[in-house]
Amino acid sequence: MYLCLADHHHSLLAEGVDGDQKAIEDLTRQAKEQPPILAKITKARIKEIKAEKRAADRFGTVYKKAARRLTSFLEEALNQTSPEFLLSLPKNQLIELILSGGISETIEDFIEQQNKLLEAVNQSIQVVDPTYTPIFIKSEIDSIKALTVQNVFDDIIIPTVAKNVKDSLLSMVVDTPPKLAISNLALTLEKGAGTLQTEVRTKISQFGRSVNMIAADSVGLDLYLYTGPKDGITRSFCRPLIDKVLDKTQLSQLNNGQGLSVRSSGGGYNCRHSWSPITESFMKAADLQRATSADIAKANSGGRKK
Repeated sequence: MYLCLADHHHSLLAEGVDGDQKAIEDLTRQAKEQPPILAKITKARIKEIKAEKRAADRFGTVYKKAARRLTSFLEEALNQTSPEFLLSLPKNQLIELILSGGISETIEDFIEQQNKLLEAVNQSIQVVDPTYTPIFIKSEIDSIKALTVQNVFDDIIIPTVAKNVKDSLLSMVVDTPPKLAISNLALTLEKGAGTLQTEVRTKISQFGRSVNMIAADSVGLDLYLYTGPKDGITRSFCRPLIDKVLDKTQLSQLNNGQGLSVRSSGGGYNCRHSWSPITESFMKAADLQRATSADIAKANSGGRKK
């Protein structure tokens, strides 16, 4: 289902490989082989991936149900008015129609899944700093939550659905019977669910990593362990960095080759790796190694490969 590959096109859900499940299985294996202090970090990362996977899976389920309700809603609306009238609606009114037709439920569910991921991220920080409490950064976290919702729905989901609806209405105006046009719209929305689910998976992961970074800053943590699976679908960018410790300066030197922030996106679209904030004492106790300039160069070289 979710791949950790080098380009967006090949990371779409249609590939049929559940990268999240593979990551969970691989990390579970890692945790069994690691010293207890490091296994705690790995187990915390497993919880995060499960929360990210659940968010994406839930979006797919809720979106498909909402899309079916939307097409039924439009069909009923067309019994009362014409496609020409619906096409003439101002943008905000068309969006309101789409939301009231069922898409608003996907937003509500997404926010609920964000909160569950936030709980998993908080537990990860507490592995390193048991005294950590997110209350001191609540306003920052709330801002990121709101921005993530906006990025997912205002910038991706709603514009995509609105275009599909407008194209369907326009086809009715030109020459397509309404029932056939609605049927085609339902098929288009169904087919597009996978691509949108990929976007949601990427955004929810970015949200989790961003929270990790803010939480680390709030308690003065400046070192990050790159955690994640080591399997056959791991990116060339990620492979040299796994189980290595980097500081902020080193993070700024990384380039995943996808135009996405390494701090919030790791290796890029659908990346299953994350930056786990740690202390110097934790690094020494777990016998972890700092990333070298050669590791960074190798990762950047892998990021450039397509």
